[in-house]
Amino acid sequence: MHPRAPLALLLTLSAASAAPLLGSRGSVAEGGFCQTYGCDLIRREVIAPDLLDNVSYDYRLRGGGGVVVVRNHERRVESALLYGTPFTGNLARDFTRTFAGVAFEPSSVRRCMSRASDAGELLASGAVLNRAYQVVCYRIGGRSLLAVEMKTDSPVF
Repeated sequence: MHPRAPLALLLTLSAASAAPLLGSRGSVAEGGFCQTYGCDLIRREVIAPDLLDNVSYDYRLRGGGGVVVVRNHERRVESALLYGTPFTGNLARDFTRTFAGVAFEPSSVRRCMSRASDAGELLASGAVLNRAYQVVCYRIGGRSLLAVEMKTDSPVF
């Protein structure tokens, strides 16, 4: 066995064991992210009930900022958006780990945010547990937003 094989296996297992919420029916409010950052549901809204029947949930975080989670008609998490925060420390890393199953260092997120625009700057895309995702940085109206989305040809937000 190659001497680095156990490390590669460990990294693979840690990413796979993250059990991302994207594509799942898992509870956001009862999950580790919300237990750590204190999510308080401030708004629930049905999006295009006659067409999509998606539901968005807007959670305020204890330390400021918030997370919007969109569930599709099957009530699976389709996207999540982190907003109103400086994207420093562990918050952005924990957010991407929770929703995509992959953690990014804060320096990578800051670089992505510095290049972001209304159209979005792709930080990464891939698949964890057969769930295709993309992580996109946006800067819209002077506000920075970090999105984890089901991988599609067009952004959800």
